[in-house]
Amino acid sequence: MENFTSESAKPAIVQEIWAILRENARGMAEFRESMAELKERQRKTDLQMEETDRIVKENALRMKETDRLFKETELQMKETDRKIEKMFRKTKKHGHDIGGLRNSVGWLVESFFQARIWELMKGYSYGFDSALRRQPFYAPGNPEPLGDVDLLLIGSEEWAMAIEVKSFAMQKDLTRFLKRLELLREHPHKEIKGKKILAGFAAVGYDKDVCEGVHEAGLFAFSLNKKLGKFLPPPEGFTPAVWDTADGS
Repeated sequence: MENFTSESAKPAIVQEIWAILRENARGMAEFRESMAELKERQRKTDLQMEETDRIVKENALRMKETDRLFKETELQMKETDRKIEKMFRKTKKHGHDIGGLRNSVGWLVESFFQARIWELMKGYSYGFDSALRRQPFYAPGNPEPLGDVDLLLIGSEEWAMAIEVKSFAMQKDLTRFLKRLELLREHPHKEIKGKKILAGFAAVGYDKDVCEGVHEAGLFAFSLNKKLGKFLPPPEGFTPAVWDTADGS
């Protein structure tokens, strides 16, 4: 059989083979680089997944702790409801000692609001960070107090807040509190001299239209419920009243 392949064609074939080999070598190098990049990405992904798993586990633990605290709080709230109900039953049963029992109920209600007031006022930036209970205030040179404030919130250099607390609020209670606020403005408690005074009214229950009157007077309103305190949203356009003591009088 005659060989039609010329000797001159052999170099061209060899060159083509070398070109193919070089191309394969480049392809292998690129493949190795791609694999190295893939491994690095996988390593980073593994690290991210480990971190995500750690965060998920931490959040799960936090949720368990939150659930535990919630259950404890719920039990405390039930116990508190039981104590309040028991207190009111005693009030009805022992009419001769009703004054002392009312004081006990009042003290208990004040305690509830004091514990919850920070959360109830968190939507406002008045900077309250401490609360004083049943604080008397005096006219200069007079040893007898002009009145007292059930709950006095103090915080920033500019603001203070006086809160009246009642087991059941009637119109006469609001009227008396507003008069007392005027006295407090004229003769401020030593802790709030120079501050602007806001006011709030807190009660387990309200007589008809009293809550509306609280808002109309520019006071924040609160009520006691199963969560040991509830902020009663003011009507649209509500502007809180401010009793200015900036002159320090």
